[in-house]
Amino acid sequence: MFNPSTGKFTKHRSDSKNPLTLTNDKVLALETDNKGGLWAGMWQGGLN
Repeated sequence: MFNPSTGKFTKHRSDSKNPLTLTNDKVLALETDNKGGLWAGMWQGGLN
Protein backbone atom coordinates (compact mmCIF):
# COMPACT_ATOMS: atom_id res chain seq x y z
CA MET A 1 0.00 0.00 0.00
CA PHE A 2 1.37 3.44 -0.92
CA ASN A 3 1.36 6.28 1.60
CA PRO A 4 1.51 9.53 -0.38
CA SER A 5 2.42 11.61 2.68
CA THR A 6 5.62 9.59 3.27
CA GLY A 7 6.25 8.39 -0.28
CA LYS A 8 6.70 4.83 1.05
CA PHE A 9 5.06 1.47 0.38
CA THR A 10 3.91 -1.02 3.03
CA LYS A 11 3.48 -4.71 2.23
CA HIS A 12 0.52 -6.47 3.88
CA ARG A 13 0.64 -10.27 3.89
CA SER A 14 -1.47 -13.15 5.11
CA ASP A 15 -0.35 -14.88 8.32
CA SER A 16 -2.34 -17.94 9.39
CA LYS A 17 -1.20 -17.41 13.01
CA ASN A 18 -2.58 -13.85 13.11
CA PRO A 19 -6.36 -13.47 12.56
CA LEU A 20 -5.95 -9.71 12.02
CA THR A 21 -4.06 -10.17 8.74
CA LEU A 22 -5.43 -10.74 5.24
CA THR A 23 -7.24 -14.02 4.54
CA ASN A 24 -4.74 -14.76 1.75
CA ASP A 25 -2.27 -12.89 -0.46
CA LYS A 26 -4.48 -12.80 -3.57
CA VAL A 27 -6.19 -9.41 -3.49
CA LEU A 28 -8.55 -8.83 -6.42
CA ALA A 29 -10.14 -5.51 -5.41
CA LEU A 30 -9.69 -2.60 -3.02
CA GLU A 31 -12.43 -0.18 -1.99
CA THR A 32 -12.88 2.53 0.63
CA ASP A 33 -16.10 2.96 2.59
CA ASN A 34 -17.77 6.24 3.58
CA LYS A 35 -15.75 6.33 6.85
CA GLY A 36 -12.39 5.98 5.07
CA GLY A 37 -11.95 2.29 5.89
CA LEU A 38 -10.18 0.14 3.32
CA TRP A 39 -11.75 -3.15 2.24
CA ALA A 40 -9.93 -5.87 0.29
CA GLY A 41 -11.73 -8.40 -1.90
CA MET A 42 -9.83 -11.67 -1.80
CA TRP A 43 -9.61 -14.53 -4.29
CA GLN A 44 -11.53 -17.40 -2.66
CA GLY A 45 -11.36 -15.63 0.69
CA GLY A 46 -14.18 -13.07 0.94
CA LEU A 47 -13.71 -9.54 2.26
CA ASN A 48 -11.12 -8.25 4.73
